[in-house]
Amino acid sequence: LDAMGAGVPTISTVTGARGLGAEFRNGLVVVPDHDHDAFADHIIRLSKDADLRRSLGRAAFADAQRWNEGQLAALDRCLRGDAFAEVVHSRHACRRDRTRAPPFRRPDRRMKLLYTNFHSGSGGGHTTYIRELARGLSERHEVHVAAPEDSRLLREARGIPGLHAFAQTYPNGLRLRPARRRACARLHAYLKEHRFDIVHVNGSADHRLVIAALRGLHPRPLVVLTKHNTKPMRGMQHGWRARAGTDKVIAVCEFVRHQLSHTPYRRCRPETVYNGVDTAFYSPAEPADRVDARQLWIGSNAGTADYKGWTDLVEALALLTPDERGRIQVVIAGHPPSAAQREMLARSGLQDRFHFPGLLDDVRPMIARLDAGFV
Repeated sequence: LDAMGAGVPTISTVTGARGLGAEFRNGLVVVPDHDHDAFADHIIRLSKDADLRRSLGRAAFADAQRWNEGQLAALDRCLRGDAFAEVVHSRHACRRDRTRAPPFRRPDRRMKLLYTNFHSGSGGGHTTYIRELARGLSERHEVHVAAPEDSRLLREARGIPGLHAFAQTYPNGLRLRPARRRACARLHAYLKEHRFDIVHVNGSADHRLVIAALRGLHPRPLVVLTKHNTKPMRGMQHGWRARAGTDKVIAVCEFVRHQLSHTPYRRCRPETVYNGVDTAFYSPAEPADRVDARQLWIGSNAGTADYKGWTDLVEALALLTPDERGRIQVVIAGHPPSAAQREMLARSGLQDRFHFPGLLDDVRPMIARLDAGFV
């Protein structure tokens, strides 16, 4: 999405593109999963055709603008309260303060919103998602962010005028029960003090703790859950959470929304609100910033986790001739590779083609240098 916003064409596997509808793939080249030959062919094709790169880049930015418009429209629908009116009430409705009128039905009212996130450290896409929603909503509402002290999200929230940052841990697991009780008491006191209209949770750990911390609060705030990934959400625990502790569920793409429709959360009428693309923050670089007849720069800011599929790119580059490989440079920002991954890269003989700048506070200069992205 960042590459789209920066007007950079992208080569993606089917898995990498499954969150994008066909109408948003005009700047995207999609190849079958694990088809290293096809990946290599498209790398060479882009490396030899600057006009094609520019054309795909313009199409990618146009898609990003339409994508952003769709996200804002979907978010506005949720804020108006239309989506909450569709939630199917259950026999647990008494626990859900059914008589309380959702604050969303009064769009002129300044609301109090709390965003929670359990991630320490970088937080990946969760950080970007929550930060940008909180930033945008803080212009009209009072927005708080509760995240671990050592998280990038809390650090960045403290630097945004108008946002309220609260250090909160989300201990998980039986061995951490004492720490979890302390964390629950701390969050309960914060919820009681501020009387939020909405608590927006973003993962299982903060969802569980929020439900526990809301006990005894009347009326309780509405709870919105965003599903960021494709991990299963089945079983008794999710069934209980869906009925007793969730008022609305947001999916970050249509693929995830379809998955949720087959889980206990279907009663919360899942709705898609895409991950945002800030087309003011990201914008296409000047052509002169990218043109280099000698090198093709390919990159990603998604890190090096195995499931990100960057090792497929290693396999694809290994299929190129030495002269072709000599024209390719790959940069991957985010968490650096593990020792085992570096050994794999050394065995391939391509270690001099890959560059790992680590976690970047601002990825725009890196993306601006790219000729193509990959997913």
